[in-house]
Amino acid sequence: MWQIFECPRCRKRTIPLGRRLFLGPRGSVVCSGCGGVVGLPPYVRYIFLSMLMVMILIHQLTGSNVLVAAAYLLMMGLYLHQVPLIPK
Repeated sequence: MWQIFECPRCRKRTIPLGRRLFLGPRGSVVCSGCGGVVGLPPYVRYIFLSMLMVMILIHQLTGSNVLVAAAYLLMMGLYLHQVPLIPK
């Protein structure tokens, strides 16, 4: 089931998962409910960099691609639920 995220402007669930996953700190999405532009806070680039460094560290320490994939899925789940959408 595809999750739909809430627009911070109109509070309607109009932001699809696919758009949310590929939304970067400079990118934005137009809400289909209110027409408002929403994006991610600027500190997200540091979260992405931290995620990449942790995955490289896990691979270097263990050599396991399975652990890297598990860490990636865990980090993406945290990213989706902890990083807020903000009005731009």
